[in-house]
This record gives sequence, C-alpha cells and structure tokens, in this order.
Amino acid sequence: CLLSRGLGDVYKRQGVMNGSGTIRTITNHIISGTGNYNSVTFSNDYKLTFSCDLTLNNHYIPPNGSIEISPSATMNITGSFRCNSSSYYFTNLGTLVINDVSNFMQSNFASNQRFRSSSGNVQLPNGGSLPETQDGGYNTLTIAGTTISDFDFFVNGNFENTGNFSSSSGRTVSFSGSSQQDIMGSNTFYNLTLNNSSGLRFVSGAHTIWTVLKSDNGNFSNIASTVTLASDSDGEAAQLDNLGSNTSVSYTHLTLPTKRIV
Repeated sequence: CLLSRGLGDVYKRQGVMNGSGTIRTITNHIISGTGNYNSVTFSNDYKLTFSCDLTLNNHYIPPNGSIEISPSATMNITGSFRCNSSSYYFTNLGTLVINDVSNFMQSNFASNQRFRSSSGNVQLPNGGSLPETQDGGYNTLTIAGTTISDFDFFVNGNFENTGNFSSSSGRTVSFSGSSQQDIMGSNTFYNLTLNNSSGLRFVSGAHTIWTVLKSDNGNFSNIASTVTLASDSDGEAAQLDNLGSNTSVSYTHLTLPTKRIV
C-alpha cells in the first residue's frame, strides 16, 4: 500500500488493519485516529507524525524518513523497529512503549544515533537493556521486569520502577527536571546526581548507591524508601557529595546506612 497524496495530509483510521504487507508513505503525513496495525510493516519516506494512540507491529524508517510522536500520543511497539535514516531522527514527544527492547533499533542506526526522547516518556513493560537516546535522556521513565543500562543518562520527570533496575559501574543517572521528581522501586546506581531546585523524593522501594550521591541543586527527601550507601569487599564506600554549586542541600528524613557487599 502506497500513500502518496499531498504534503501534510492527515490519515485517520479506526479499528484494526491486518496483513503481512508494507504501508509506505512517500510525503509528509500525520496519522490520527485509533487502532492496531497487526503484522503490517510501516515504511516512511519524509516525515511521519503520529498524533494518536496506536499499536504498531513493525516499523522501518528509510534513509530519507523521520518520525515524531506528538505530545498527547502513545505509540505501542510490539514487534521490530528499525531506523536507516541518514540524517533525520525518531523524536518522541509523547509516550513510547517498547515491549521488546531486543528488537528496537538493533540494526542499521542504533538508538543513541537517531532516537530522541528528552521531552518524551519511555515505558519498558518487560524490562531489558534500556535504549540509549541521542539527546541524552528521557522525561518520565517507567520500567518493569529486570532493566539494565551501561551509559550515563538524565531523567526530567519521574523514575517509576516496579521491577529491578541497575546501572553499570562508573555510570551516572542525573535527575534534571524543573518540578519535583519522584523515584520508586528497587534500584542500583553508581552515581546519582540531582540538579533540580524542586528536589528529588525517594518515594518507595530500596535504592543502593555504590559511588556518589550528589546534589548540584535541590534537596533529597525520603517518603518510604531505604537508601543505602554501599561499600565493596575492598572497603571502598559510597559518599555524599554536595560540595558543588549547591552547598546548602538537605537530606530530609533520609537515613543512609553503609552496607558492605562482598
């Protein structure tokens, strides 16, 4: 199926489209409405904007294509997502649900080359390796299952975890929003940095810090969490570091035991 009407056309559909073929757009298009695309592969030249909640099985971005998820829209990817765009991006301004991260931007260009989500929410309902973004972070990050990351990233919204999250040794997770941020779940960080004058709340769960818990701007507070500064078998313990630009940081109701983990 080839969609090739004028620039800026809006295609609206309701319901389910089934099939094993490819829908290819060759001009700028906006997809609106609701529904599912089952076993259908989308392929878009130029820009394709999703302004609606939609479930996609497979998607391929050709060399001249780009994608944008509108702020109010949710894209639910159940199959594979590939990007071969030579100079354009997949920009998430809404919410992206990635059900299988092992099929998300694993061929052609990687996510840290073409995926932007600093203003968009990302959800990983089945865990896996967190996809790295080209612009360095996410708005709200919602994860389940077992999730790992091996790169530095920032969160501008909340960090919502109903599973287990761990970052690799030496990596930094930064909370850099403009309104109060919350973190919950079972999390292991090496470096956790706060740069938000509205502060960061540990709402629930158990959080282990291996290297540094630091505030450049803003206060930490604890609602109902356990926050532990860990030390390794060599006796190297995690540290509090608030000697940067913000020397008046407070740790409200925050009890920080040091735990030696062999």
